Amino acid sequence: MNLKKTLFTLITLWLPLAAIAQERMNVCFDEGVELVCAVWRLAGAKEYNRCVVPAYAESLDRQCGGFKSHQAVELARRYHRNGTGYDAVAEFGTMLSLHEGRVEMNPAKSNTLDYRWSDDMIQEFLPALNDFYRESGFHEWYVGTDSIRTAALAAFQRVAGQVDTEWFDTFFHHSEAAFHITLSLLVGPNNYGISSRLTNGQVLLCPVIGSAIYDEGEIRFDCQTVIPMVIHEFCHAYCNPLVDAHYAEMEHTLTQVYAYSKGILSSQAYTTPKIMMYETLVRASVIRYLQRHPLEGVPDLQELIKQEEARGFTLTETTERALADYERHGTLSDGLSSFMPELIQAINGFSIKRYAKKQRAEKKAADKQRVHYRCNIRNGAKQVAVGDITLAITFDAPMQVTIAIGETDQELPEYKGHTWSEDQRTLSIRFTTQPATTYGLRIIGDDFISLEGRPAVESEIHFTTRKAD
Repeated sequence: MNLKKTLFTLITLWLPLAAIAQERMNVCFDEGVELVCAVWRLAGAKEYNRCVVPAYAESLDRQCGGFKSHQAVELARRYHRNGTGYDAVAEFGTMLSLHEGRVEMNPAKSNTLDYRWSDDMIQEFLPALNDFYRESGFHEWYVGTDSIRTAALAAFQRVAGQVDTEWFDTFFHHSEAAFHITLSLLVGPNNYGISSRLTNGQVLLCPVIGSAIYDEGEIRFDCQTVIPMVIHEFCHAYCNPLVDAHYAEMEHTLTQVYAYSKGILSSQAYTTPKIMMYETLVRASVIRYLQRHPLEGVPDLQELIKQEEARGFTLTETTERALADYERHGTLSDGLSSFMPELIQAINGFSIKRYAKKQRAEKKAADKQRVHYRCNIRNGAKQVAVGDITLAITFDAPMQVTIAIGETDQELPEYKGHTWSEDQRTLSIRFTTQPATTYGLRIIGDDFISLEGRPAVESEIHFTTRKAD
């Protein structure tokens, strides 16, 4: 990649986006975000070890890889084990101010951090982060890689120019917010909905967006994929407070619904009924946005709902229908907050028993048309061997030679490789296991396709290994 190198002396790298019609939105990289993401990367957090731009990740590892035992990294490792990961890390980065070689909390931002950050943790971590920043030469690395970020910002212009920020004012009836996207290459494919309240009272919607594609030495962003993600992350700042304000009125129903979909939701790090409802309201709002702003290649309404429910968001259709009523009945001028009683009524009128019965019937009918298989390790098996094991999946039809294994709420065994039999009916996957551990994996049926075009049945396998001798 032959990119012109430009030195930036400012802490945050800005690129004017002349193609953007709405002047309310800024797009940038933030050194504080990349700094904290880098520390979690060195700490081994898997969500911060998925950078798709090899030159960026490799140069960081060369510069800072010798600091994996630094106090800041050791603290991050402990915090991560205790659950401080994903969006909590990126959010901490957005709250930092870097000036004259020092890392401090930004005095212009008055909101408190995510609950995964205690005051004691902040007081403990900030001095160690300062030491890491100075000792590792992080700033020199950051300045030295500015050409890569400049290329990413230029690639993002096409996405940013298509985001209708005025829709948020109309739909949520809130015109005080400022829109600010922080790009990050170190968050990999993840995106985090983050907002800040400034000391002047203004709300700053500042999601951290990853989702870059690296193809033949070029960074790009796919509009069809990224625009809905950007809308999604902006919506969190509006939807989450509404859920917080009314959660008690929906808690009984949401607890029941979450229990039904807990396995698939927790495997995606959605770990409580409230988080499930944050996501449900956001995803239903994004669907409403896409109905007014169609994108080429984006599925139709029913397919979008089906996709979200397949991800475990069981209340998507109920919520989307309520929001469609909200739009049709002309109450937009009063804002979504005033519509919450009607939405709550729709949520509480949902029957998880009826839904589950309908899903079972539909799955039974659909499964008759799917490819079935048997496994040499049964679901729920105990005393499975420790060390190198092979999971053999034998299908009842010849298959395309792909592999699609997903996570569950249990640990995924360490993948070592796989082979297909000559007749393309048996997939043998090699794993390494540890003693006395419960593992889980999901066979993603929609991605296992027979040669005649039929998808396989979806299933999960959970098993426990023997104790150490």
